[in-house]
Amino acid sequence: MNKNIIAAGLVAAALTCSITACKNPKQANTKFAGVDLVNFDTTVSPGQDFFQYVNGGWLKNNPVPASESRWGSFSEVNESNMKVLLKVCEAAAADKNATAGSNKQKIGDFYATGMDSTKLEADGTKPLQPSFDRINKIADINSIVVEIANQQTMFMSPAFGFYAGQDDKNSTVIVPQFYQSGLGMPDKDYYSNQDERSKGIRDAYVKHITTLFELTGSTPAEAEQAAKAVLALETKLAAVSLSRTAKRDPNLTYNKKTIAEMDALAPRIGFAKYLEALGVNNAAYILLDNPKFMQTVNDMLASISVNDWKTYLKWNVISGSASLLNNAMVMEDFNFNEGVLKGTKEIKPRYKLVLENTDQFLGEALGELYCSEAFTPETKARALEMVNNLGIALKERIDSLDWMSPETKVKALAKLGTFINKIGYPDKWRDYSKLNIDRSSYSDNVMRAAQFELTVWLLKLVALLIKRSGV
Repeated sequence: MNKNIIAAGLVAAALTCSITACKNPKQANTKFAGVDLVNFDTTVSPGQDFFQYVNGGWLKNNPVPASESRWGSFSEVNESNMKVLLKVCEAAAADKNATAGSNKQKIGDFYATGMDSTKLEADGTKPLQPSFDRINKIADINSIVVEIANQQTMFMSPAFGFYAGQDDKNSTVIVPQFYQSGLGMPDKDYYSNQDERSKGIRDAYVKHITTLFELTGSTPAEAEQAAKAVLALETKLAAVSLSRTAKRDPNLTYNKKTIAEMDALAPRIGFAKYLEALGVNNAAYILLDNPKFMQTVNDMLASISVNDWKTYLKWNVISGSASLLNNAMVMEDFNFNEGVLKGTKEIKPRYKLVLENTDQFLGEALGELYCSEAFTPETKARALEMVNNLGIALKERIDSLDWMSPETKVKALAKLGTFINKIGYPDKWRDYSKLNIDRSSYSDNVMRAAQFELTVWLLKLVALLIKRSGV
């Protein structure tokens, strides 16, 4: 089991004086120069194991909770925030007079549907049926591509991923971006490594797929066959995926292509029509992290049967929705993705899981309610004044430096002038008025919120394209 522990990290340089001045923390105050000495482990020598010496006490007193795969001092901060978020969401859910369409109504309904275990059990896997019905109608390559695009609007990434975001080499430009994706396990090595642990994880993954297909109505034989088809397809995608090391290379993963070049690279996908269906016209170029991967997806559209693609697309719907459904689906999703892959021993309390989803899918709406509770306009004004004063002090310091030439000072002050202060929350909150959230279905709320998020990305992209075209 692989557990990652983030200690209450302390910068070594900041501790040099404390080690010299306080060689025996037991005989000193528990606080020294801003360092909490309770976190030290004085049973070891700092010269032999400095990490243990500085962090051993914190590690001993803060074991990783059974419901977590990692833990650190920032996790403690998050726990404190969770208490405020819980108060905010419970109050919103209980407010029967919340204005229809307001952020409070949306947060309350989203949270309430996520916490309504009785309804979730009664609905079972029925929320998946519309997607299954749509996939069952797939008859050719074109309709496979249409379904891939449809699932991408719901934050799923079958075969490949898509989003609209800043160009890494020109942040003033928002462009369509495509990236390798489509794997149900975290990395390509999980599909190819031949050590016993990797083989065991693959076996567990096949069992996981089989179980979820059975829970959604497949017979054991059908589920077993589906699991084999999914693993085979994902293994082909993994074979041409970049490794984690390669993905760290910003030049390797920056591939600028025109739409015509993309259509030549992967003609079966049809990127011009793909983007047009999303409302994106006249994009000058797109960015691609792995051209070979996209070319392989293009070839697989022809070499893999339509039935196997349909099975794979159903699997993406199942795996992407399992944590939002009844308890059997939630626990199976947890057992593999958290238990097998991360070593987590216990599932988090349901309210934490729902809070995390509320934050992910309605982040600014929740943030607005949170700030009204924990970070008022008066608090923001004080923080902004403090930051502005720091800027004034830095300007005065630059002006008074005797070792900096006048020319360098001009450039330093120009750089200082580019700083943008973002304190606490935005001056203008995101408008969620076009997002429909109600108490009919938790999974439907998540799906609509995901589609809304993509719409926000695309609107930024379209607005920039219109501006550039002069329309």
